[in-house]
Amino acid sequence: MSMSDAISTISQIQATLTQLNAGRAPAAASAASSTTATAKTSEAFAQALTAAGAPAGAPAGAPTASLLGPAVPGNASGQAIADGARKYLGVPYVWGGTDPKTGLDCSGLVQRVYKDLGIDVPRVTYDQIKTGTAVPNIAAAKPGDLLFMRNVEHVGIYMGNNQYIHAPAPGQSVRIDAIPAGAVFDKIARIIPDAPTVPATTTATAARPDLLSTLQASLATGRAA
Repeated sequence: MSMSDAISTISQIQATLTQLNAGRAPAAASAASSTTATAKTSEAFAQALTAAGAPAGAPAGAPTASLLGPAVPGNASGQAIADGARKYLGVPYVWGGTDPKTGLDCSGLVQRVYKDLGIDVPRVTYDQIKTGTAVPNIAAAKPGDLLFMRNVEHVGIYMGNNQYIHAPAPGQSVRIDAIPAGAVFDKIARIIPDAPTVPATTTATAARPDLLSTLQASLATGRAA
């Protein structure tokens, strides 16, 4: 069942419940048939919930991944990534390094910073560049975006204000540098997506949690009638 079918089913359920609660069910319907209708309505309601993205037994009003987009840790944001990277300033560069206690390389720094906020990214630049959404240019970059350069041999994290943090090279330490004028990037990647826009079809259902709460309350009333 698609989302549009689910919305249509919910509307039909609401109309059926209104009839049951108002006593406008067909005159030939007996108490037994009314109970059967309520049971069928309950089953259809559960199917509509599942189609809309709610797991079985989920309480009304619980947000679901199908409506809110992919799950992202609550404290994860591009700015949080940039802020979290600062604590590694001064860590020495070590080729292949993934432990800040002993040293980090450029991709090890990226992986560590994202992991601190519960986000897994691949280990090396050649895999990291395949992730995220491409940003067209540095003017459109936001804090937390990844900057790939030098034929994907190097990566840094954009900090805003035309600066980025990176583990530069052997003999140096993690630091923040200004982006050189005319810098060429192999890719600018946004790992943390922008807040999703709720489609118009879901908005029409009156912000799903309120509608589902109303339907559950109506269903309970129909069962008690």
